[in-house]
Amino acid sequence: MGTAVILSVAALVTSWASYQASLWDGEQAAHYTTANAKHMLAAQLATRAGQLQAVDTMAFAEWANAFASRNRPLQAFYEARFRPEFRDVFQTWQASRPILNPKALPSPFMDPRYRARADAQAKAAEDEAVKLFDEGQKANSTSDHYVQGSVFLASALFFGGMCQVFHTPKVRMALIAIAVIACALGMAKIFSLPALQL
Repeated sequence: MGTAVILSVAALVTSWASYQASLWDGEQAAHYTTANAKHMLAAQLATRAGQLQAVDTMAFAEWANAFASRNRPLQAFYEARFRPEFRDVFQTWQASRPILNPKALPSPFMDPRYRARADAQAKAAEDEAVKLFDEGQKANSTSDHYVQGSVFLASALFFGGMCQVFHTPKVRMALIAIAVIACALGMAKIFSLPALQL
């Protein structure tokens, strides 16, 4: 009778553990897929940031050439076309009188405030991708722990079934004891894990 209870409980909990392992595998796959999409978005945004910074650099270089040749209309032309993000740091840099002030920044690009918005967006997307990947790793680990618990329960099923084969009481009792211990360890492992609901 006791053996039948152990076998029944072990079989039932094994089914539950297998179900949970498959759900956690799905969570892992979903997190990895979303993380991959975020990595791609981060790469696109970083590329865009590089392009915008190249535009700023070229516009500033042309402005500097106009400044060096004292062509005020051409300077005004380039200044009017600076991107808003760059215009702010350029105006601050210009107000510092860089030609006369040795403490002024060598260029507006040295201002810590200068950063293309896409840079911040790329970093945020990359941070989110890393977080999602870590969540995927946790889901994978949880799935592995469910499988590990199932191995204990499979051992309980094996030893519980084997005790039916032997007729020597000591051998049967030893096998039942091993089955009980394996079943208890498997259940303790499985029921200590987080469970997903559909």
